[in-house]
This record gives sequence, structure tokens and C-alpha cells, in this order.
Amino acid sequence: DGSGPASFGSIQVDVSVEDTVALERLCRSAQLLESGHAVTGDTSAGTNRFEASCAGNARSHDQLYRLRLARRSHVQLDLTSSFDGALHIRRNCTEAPSELACNDDLEGNRNSRIETDLDPGTYFVIVDGFGTDSQGTFTLTPTFGPIVSTARP
Repeated sequence: DGSGPASFGSIQVDVSVEDTVALERLCRSAQLLESGHAVTGDTSAGTNRFEASCAGNARSHDQLYRLRLARRSHVQLDLTSSFDGALHIRRNCTEAPSELACNDDLEGNRNSRIETDLDPGTYFVIVDGFGTDSQGTFTLTPTFGPIVSTARP
């Protein structure tokens, strides 16, 4: 609608549809991370399925992993990449607002780290790239275990 009788013209509307069934299937089948076991991968062969709150919205190709915690745990995720990488973690795989943390630079743009305490449950870790067209090889090292209290009596 225009602001007045003389306000008229053409418009362009872009519509996209996402197959949520396929995305949920991908989420359920994502590789499970094990504490202390690094995984390597290459985002170049992937597609852009997930975006993030940091890293220029992380609209590059990505790789997805699952993290399952039996009890409240301290989690550290370290990413080393051949590109300007980004790392984000979600509580719900298909819902962007469930993002819990995002990091795209740790001592340079080839390293990222997320360090946080998480409740029991399943989380989704996404290896991504800064902005668009930032992809390549990476190593992701997850470490998680009991929360150690540093408080003194």
C-alpha cells in the first residue's frame, strides 16, 4: 500500500520455504560428540542451513554435531579452522532463538571457543563461517565433565 493516491509502483517479494522434516531428520542423525575426541571436517561440501547471532550472521556452509549431557556439565568447545570460522550452540536444533552461545574469534579469526555450564540434555553444535562464502577444513575439540566448584568454605 502506498502513502497516498499518487504512491504506486511495482514491488518484489521474496519467499523461501524450508523443509523442516528434512532438517529435523538431519538434527537427529548428527554425529554425537565425545569429550576429548576431536572431530575433523570440511564445510565446503555442505550448505547454509543455520545462521547465528555472531560472525556476520554466519551465513556460510556449516556442519552440525550433537552434544548429549547426562548431568550438569562444564563444556568447552574449541574450533581451529582453515577459514574465518564460527561456532554456535543451540538447545533446539531447528529454532534459531534457542542459541545459547556464539563465538567467531579467539586469538585470531581461525580459532573459536565456547565455554559454558549446561544442564542435562541434548544440544546442537554448529561449525560455521563468518558472513557468506567462508568455509573449509576444521578441527572441533569438545571437552565436558562435572562442574568443579572453586568456592572455599
